[in-house]
Amino acid sequence: HELEQAVDSCPESNASLPSGAVADRLDSLTHGSPDQLRELFRIHTRRRVFQVVYQQSSILLCVDDASVRIVTDNDVISSTVLRFSELELELQEGDVRSLEMLAREIADQLPLLRARQSKFERGLKAVDLIPRATREARRPITPDDPVILLAHKRLSEQFDALLAEENRAWEGLHSEGVHQMRVASRRLRVALRVFELSLPAARANAFFTEVKWITSSLGSVRDLDVYRSAIKDYAEAAQCDVDEFRNYLDASWMEARQRLIEVLSCERYETFKKDFRKFLKSSFWKKGAKEHGRHTVRREAKKLLEPALQRFLREGGKIGRESPDASLHALRIRGKRLRYLLEIFAPAYPGKLTKLIKAAKRIQDYLGDFQDTCVALNWIEQFERETEMTIPRPRMRKLKKQIRQRRKSLRKRFSKRWKTFHSEAKLKRLRKTLRK
Repeated sequence: HELEQAVDSCPESNASLPSGAVADRLDSLTHGSPDQLRELFRIHTRRRVFQVVYQQSSILLCVDDASVRIVTDNDVISSTVLRFSELELELQEGDVRSLEMLAREIADQLPLLRARQSKFERGLKAVDLIPRATREARRPITPDDPVILLAHKRLSEQFDALLAEENRAWEGLHSEGVHQMRVASRRLRVALRVFELSLPAARANAFFTEVKWITSSLGSVRDLDVYRSAIKDYAEAAQCDVDEFRNYLDASWMEARQRLIEVLSCERYETFKKDFRKFLKSSFWKKGAKEHGRHTVRREAKKLLEPALQRFLREGGKIGRESPDASLHALRIRGKRLRYLLEIFAPAYPGKLTKLIKAAKRIQDYLGDFQDTCVALNWIEQFERETEMTIPRPRMRKLKKQIRQRRKSLRKRFSKRWKTFHSEAKLKRLRKTLRK
């Protein structure tokens, strides 16, 4: 429920809000102490209103230019997190079909995207308060539980996370929406593979194919989000103007965004969501828990976690100064799988796997930074091949030099980073945890 109250100026505190609908509601909710509430974010909207007569119907056309700013713990208003414009139509008098026809006509002529969130919802997500689907509370998973219970928990969590970020990814106002939705899809894929022997084979494979398709569409946008930001920073550090190249990346991003919108609005995606929801609610899970009770979480954890950590340590230990850059990328992929595996089994071992997960994340982030420099150089090479470049070559050489220096600096740190991870990732400690 939303309340509005007109004020002459923005009040300095909740207590200084003049009497009205909002002030009265706050007073009721806080039992007379509205200053106990902490402001999370502030939305500023400038609305322009136009009266339109369309097919003998009176319609208000409203254009909102809005911004969302976070308010910190010290009540300091941060810089703008989100800035966006919205067009809203309101029927004042006439036939609702006229309103619908005008909306379609505007959509056909302008590159607009249907909003999926309110301004308030965008503000909530800007401060990481993301509403998730509420599921029936269950007792904690233990190592001696049937692994099928853990499978259901993980698949449910990541499916909910995927859906929670869908609208933010659709709107594209903040890159975090695509990033978090992609992460959820990757975790969902790993879970489907980890538990494939406990799941109906045909359905698990079909779901894996669909999630992989979703991940791919998200990945194209996410990668360009990263590279567009990185190239801007590299160009500024190198003090060189490469606007033509940045425009090329922007155009590639727009194409990737359009493909993502097509995926998120198509029947295939809707069918996947419907089928996966139905699968999570099916009777399979209760039957599976009874039929495979001896196949425990502990047994599966021992089978998967120890070998995954051993392989990662072995592959990382092989990398030296002369190893190709591709070896670090391969290690990163293996490290990502290790981290996701640890996260899957962590609920059954509260607090026991936390240090190893954090260590895996740190080395994975480092390897990701290195891979980003390699891909940034690949984008430059692609740009030079595909376009009639007008940027003076010395500028591009300067940009590439800046990126190569960053890559070289990161590569030099590998030995130290690996030693740190090796000291934190003790195989004996993991074995001891899994035996308990």
